[in-house]
Amino acid sequence: MIQEDPYLLRNCIVAENRKKRPIIRDVADKCPFCEGNEKYIDQIKLEVSSEENKFLVRIVNNKYPICDTLSSPYGVHDVVIDTPRHLEHPKDFSINHWESLLGAMQRRWEEIAHDPKIKFIQIFKNYGKEAGASISHSHWQIIGLGDIPYHMNLQYEHYNAFYKEKGSCYLCSKLQKLESDYIITECDDWIAAAPYISEFAHETWLVPKRHKKHYGELTAEELKSCGRLLKKILRGYDALEAGGAFNICFMSSGVKDSFDYHFYIKIIPRLSNWAGFELATRCYINTVHPKTHVQMMRNTLKK
Repeated sequence: MIQEDPYLLRNCIVAENRKKRPIIRDVADKCPFCEGNEKYIDQIKLEVSSEENKFLVRIVNNKYPICDTLSSPYGVHDVVIDTPRHLEHPKDFSINHWESLLGAMQRRWEEIAHDPKIKFIQIFKNYGKEAGASISHSHWQIIGLGDIPYHMNLQYEHYNAFYKEKGSCYLCSKLQKLESDYIITECDDWIAAAPYISEFAHETWLVPKRHKKHYGELTAEELKSCGRLLKKILRGYDALEAGGAFNICFMSSGVKDSFDYHFYIKIIPRLSNWAGFELATRCYINTVHPKTHVQMMRNTLKK
């Protein structure tokens, strides 16, 4: 199980095997994610191939998991290899490639969600050393857990307290009143915006305009338009800081609960590290006002 201290509001998962992860930067000959290096892969769970029968997206078992189905904490830990090319940046993926990637991750999400013991699924991407990636080859991770992390449970409870008091979803109500100064760009299905309370400099949220509780509820069209928007925003970030590290986090409700959560995607450039004040208080110091970030991204996207 996830170890928790409910009095100091702390929780953690101890996974000592994570120390064994290989560190692979620009050397591709032993990269487990490159095409032709399948001998380094533990198990392929899902694969999407091109018309030439070459893999585009590959979902494999993580050889250094934080959880598994035979011990505690119970869960599933996958790696999503989103390109066969070692140094290809996600901003350069084609729209069709993004659609294949998001669709494959959704299918895997649904497979994991079928396990009656799984209560929570987190999809995330670490890109770059500063964002926590130990291998430079672009990839994502999917973690399904038998318990919901403590702070997510707290967030769900507060989110639903708003629904009980106001009779509406918190994010839906925010979207209806969102000031234009906080909107970077939008399409029929999504809004790309800076949150009013940004924990990180240049933080962006992609929020579906229609209420969706989790990733499994997104339609094929919403996935396609999400891919277009992710590509656009990542190109904007790369123009602001070429090759910069970033995290992408898919924020979902629990898998089987009745929480009325609104799915969204957080994109977090890792321009600086947390210092003592942030680590002590969990109150983050943001050096870029959200409105400043919006204006900079708008100008960059125009160019």
